[in-house]
Amino acid sequence: MKLCLHSVIAKRRTFLWIIVTCFYSSALHAASQPLLWQVQDKDSRVRLYLFGSLHYGDEAFYPLPDAVLQAHRDSDVLAVELDIDALDGEKVRAALKQYGYYPGEKNLQTQLGAQMWKTLTQVSENLGGDAQRLKRFKPWLAAMQLTNMQLSRSDYQQALGLDKYFLTASRDKKIILELESLDEQMQLFNQLSDAEQIEFLQVTLNEQGKAEESLKRLADAWYQGDEPQLNELVFSSFRQRKLGHRLYQFIFVERNKQMLKTINAYMKKAQKIFLVVGIGHMLGEDGLVALFQAQGYQVTLVTGVNTEVNMGVNAVVNTGRDD
Repeated sequence: MKLCLHSVIAKRRTFLWIIVTCFYSSALHAASQPLLWQVQDKDSRVRLYLFGSLHYGDEAFYPLPDAVLQAHRDSDVLAVELDIDALDGEKVRAALKQYGYYPGEKNLQTQLGAQMWKTLTQVSENLGGDAQRLKRFKPWLAAMQLTNMQLSRSDYQQALGLDKYFLTASRDKKIILELESLDEQMQLFNQLSDAEQIEFLQVTLNEQGKAEESLKRLADAWYQGDEPQLNELVFSSFRQRKLGHRLYQFIFVERNKQMLKTINAYMKKAQKIFLVVGIGHMLGEDGLVALFQAQGYQVTLVTGVNTEVNMGVNAVVNTGRDD
């Protein structure tokens, strides 16, 4: 199926830019230090690497640091949110129709009203699109489509995203573990009421053309492994309105818990896992780094701004696991 002028930039950020990109910049010059953590069990065995991804990228992201590439080589399994290269076109279309399209005669134009539909038409035309093609879309899918249209006009490409890079490098060489299904991802925004979906789309329309600077700042922070800045860029927009708190719960909190459950089960089968998911899923008190620490694992920062700092607990807690 997406992270300093904090007070100014925060007002300009949208949920969707964070969600869809979860994270870029073409003005990247110094050697990259994107955040990579290693997770050790009570016997000091490295069981897992956590690497925060940007789903879109540019050529400046590469080559990745040797430590990141070595961690991937040393792992038996690549874990991703979704294997985008293995998606079946027919299943994608069916899922979009089921979760993202209005049924029957109901359509986006009548749901939005004349003024909002006019704004949508103008924004779509400015991006080289046709609003009539969006009429059957639910508001959340229309918002996604507008954001993807704007991304397609930027310097960033999904083909250069980190997920894509590691999927290509792992194909036929490692086990690829999907942490989510296409249906699960499509269902995320169906949790929003009609009014919330329209609000989501309205925010996206309001912010069209304003997000480029936020996108670049997010990319710079990812490239430099600046965890405090990433935390601010990714999460500040979710704190600003009631809808943001709701989105945060099911985009991060609920998904992170389910990812943790899946990874824990698989760690009993594999020697080492290299986990690549959107950087937002790694950060904060509800992020995977904190969740693994809470389970008693030692989580150590390998690359990033503060690579000399051990991000894990000082003493590894005996979790009572058999692994």
